[in-house]
This record gives sequence, C-alpha cells and structure tokens, in this order.
Amino acid sequence: MAHQAPDLGRPAARDRAVEQRPRHAPTGQDDAAAGGRRRLNRDEKKAQTRRQLLDAAAHVFTEKGFFAATIDDVAEQAGFSKGAVYSNFDSKEDLFYALMEERHDRRMARMMSFVDRTAPVSTQALESGQHFIEVMEEEEDWEVALLEFRVCTARNPELHRRFAPRHHAMLAAIAELIERAARQRGTELTMPAEHVAVAVDAMASGIEAQRRLDPGNVPDDLFGRMLAIFFEAIERPVGDATEAG
Repeated sequence: MAHQAPDLGRPAARDRAVEQRPRHAPTGQDDAAAGGRRRLNRDEKKAQTRRQLLDAAAHVFTEKGFFAATIDDVAEQAGFSKGAVYSNFDSKEDLFYALMEERHDRRMARMMSFVDRTAPVSTQALESGQHFIEVMEEEEDWEVALLEFRVCTARNPELHRRFAPRHHAMLAAIAELIERAARQRGTELTMPAEHVAVAVDAMASGIEAQRRLDPGNVPDDLFGRMLAIFFEAIERPVGDATEAG
C-alpha cells in the first residue's frame, strides 16, 4: 500500500502568508468582547488557537488515521487557514507527536489516580494493567493511528532522529514514576529504572499489537499479570542486597 510521504517542513513563505485568522471566530473570543468580558491577550489567543488545532487534529487522526490525514484536513476541521496550522506546528508529524505527548501525560495522570499506591505491588500491577486495557479500548482508533505513526518513524531515519529525544523524555517520565512508586512501597529496583520503563513500554506495545491481531486470545488481565510477575521479580526491600535465585 502506498503511503503518503511524511511532511517534514514548513511551506514556502508565500504560502505561510495566507491569512492566519480563523475562517470563523473561535467560540467565545468575539462574543466575550461583545459581552463586556476581558479580551484575550496575544499569548492567550495563541494558546486558544493551539488548543483548537489539537482538538481538530485528534478528530482527524482518529477518523482517517495518520497516513491518510493531511494538514488541510486539520485546518478545515478547526476552521482555520492552513497557514495557522503551520504557525503552530512544523509538520503533520510534529502535530501528531504533540497530541501523543499530551495523551501520554493524561494517561499517566489517570493511572496514578486510578491505582491504589498503598496496595501490594501485585495489586498495583493488576490495576495498572486493567486501566491500560480500558484506555486502549476507549481510544481504539487513536491506537491504530499511533501504530501508523510508529511505522512511518521506523521507515524514515530523519523523522526518527527528530523524535527520538522526545520519546526518550517520555520513557524518562515513566522511569521516574516507577522509581517513586517503589520508594513509596519501601522497595528498590534491582535494575535501572530506565530499563524497567523500556521493558514496560515494550510489554504494553506487544499486548496492544496482539489484541489488534487476535483479541479473543489476549485476556483482559494478561498485561496486569505480566506486570505483577515482572515487578515482583525486580523489586526488593530497601537495604536487602540478597540476590534472587
């Protein structure tokens, strides 16, 4: 199947000169002024535009997938010019990655509120795994678009080079959460937290791929049980240097 070539740069200057105001006024902006409420300053307007573009992009990517979606689609969905999109994001890939980072942060916050951090590690692992499966099912179309983006990144060395540092930052955030959770349980990891984060991310990606291929053969609690076995094997009480086995 032929895939659309990645959009790795901004359009020519004359294209960016297209009027960047929305084709219709963003909700609340002009109405607020007419109603006597405070006008948004420049930074607030920029943040509002960015938010509207991200929301529009989320709709387009989940509806069409990463490969088929275009900047024109996002602009039309948001009610802005194409130039407005490029004034906030360098490319379709940059826009998608911004969404990916945002969703990652939101998922991690949800998981931290969902999991009982006073419970044993096996219980926390089962709860985390169940939460992951629920989110994956809620955002099924997004997950398919995410798989497409990963394929695109794997096939494009320049794209990989650009986004690898941002991926490493996400893994570092996961590692920090894992290490903090271990301290709260009074345990320590027997391997670097960064490696644990990579392993957990790899397990999650594998479970996700298998459920796409053969959902009936992947029980809902499988990922949680895998996490429980994994964390019970790599954690020990603080100060206990006894090697397992």
